[in-house]
Amino acid sequence: MREFLENSFSATAAGDLATDIEMRFPEHSLFCDIRNNQLSFPDITAADLVLYFQSPEQACGLLSGTQDPIAAFMESRLRANGHLIRVFQFFAAFAQPQTPEQ
Repeated sequence: MREFLENSFSATAAGDLATDIEMRFPEHSLFCDIRNNQLSFPDITAADLVLYFQSPEQACGLLSGTQDPIAAFMESRLRANGHLIRVFQFFAAFAQPQTPEQ
């Protein structure tokens, strides 16, 4: 999961997002921080923004844009502790731009 985040992060798309994030999975959590258009992985145990995922595979699909985060929220497959604007800013920082098929 960490490798996916490192490879997919777009500093430009992160915009003015400045928060620490916990990606909580059933068996573990991954903490990251986005500030000043940089992604880091601090050694912390709590975060302002908590996203609850069913699995790392689901998180990768939602963050990359191959799965619809709106549908996941509506179907309770993705939850957050609030901060909805920051949730979608976080998602935008990792979504790969779609290219038209040749």
